[in-house]
Amino acid sequence: MGESLRNLAASCLVLARQRLELAALDVEEELARATLAVITMLAVAALGALCLAALSAATVVALWDTAPVAALLAVAALHGGAAAVLASRLRRALADKPVFLSATLQELRQDGDQLVKGAP
Repeated sequence: MGESLRNLAASCLVLARQRLELAALDVEEELARATLAVITMLAVAALGALCLAALSAATVVALWDTAPVAALLAVAALHGGAAAVLASRLRRALADKPVFLSATLQELRQDGDQLVKGAP
């Protein structure tokens, strides 16, 4: 009896360790993905802002003599529309993101199912 309890405890510990290692890998992958995404977003935002500022200034300067207010309104409307499109895409991307630790949770569900099936 004592030997079988020790074997059961050892098996549970091995199983828990394996699941913890899997969870740690999931966390590392998510952290690497998030870091790369943040760095890329910052670079895109900085370069995009510089480009947008230059194009906006060129548009307003080119139209200043004929319709300065219309030029400013057109540039503002273009910026607002672009912001709305980007916000919509970001919302959709965040909604489609897989569940955090989904592989680990699936493995734990399978382990639980196996334990239930093996129970008397």
